[in-house]
Amino acid sequence: MEESIYDIEFIHLGNNKLYDINPVSNYSGFMNKPLGGLWASKYRLDDFGHRSNWERFAYATEMHFYRECDYFKFKIKRSSNILVIDSLEDLKNADRELFKSMDVKGNNYLYLDFELISSLYDAFYLTEDGELQLSHIGPEHGYVPFNYWDCDSLIVFNKNAIKITEKGEED
Repeated sequence: MEESIYDIEFIHLGNNKLYDINPVSNYSGFMNKPLGGLWASKYRLDDFGHRSNWERFAYATEMHFYRECDYFKFKIKRSSNILVIDSLEDLKNADRELFKSMDVKGNNYLYLDFELISSLYDAFYLTEDGELQLSHIGPEHGYVPFNYWDCDSLIVFNKNAIKITEKGEED
C-alpha cells in the first residue's frame, strides 16, 4: 500500500449520520468476512459519478438501495490502530493469534477472527490489491479465501477512530 491509511478519504454509503456501530461477530461459514461494524470503501469519484468501488459494484449488480444524499466521508485519526491487509504476504505475516481454524473435508483452513481483531484494533482495511490477491487464493495457501469481499473495504469497530469530513444532505 503506497499511501498512508491516514491520508485516505473513505466513504460510507447508506446514511449521513454516524450512529453507534454494531458489534462485530464472525460469520459461521466458509466466509472470511464479519458481520457488524461500519463498512466503507476508499473515496474515488469516477466518470459515471460513482464515489467508490463499492458504489460501482452496487450499481453493476443492481444492489443500489440508498439515496445519493445518504453518505458521509471520513478519514482515520492518526492515533487509531488499524490492521491493514494489502497482500497475501500481509495475511501470512499477521499475528497467528488473530486466526481461527476450520476443518473442511479433512483440510485445515485459517480465517481471521474478527471478534478478536475488533477488540485489539480500531478498524480493519482490506485494500484493493489485497482483495484482488486474496479473493481467489486456493487451498494450497491454507486460508479461507476472501471471495465474498466485493471490493476494497474498511470495517470500523470504534467510531472514535474516525473524523467525518463531509456529510450528505439531510431531508
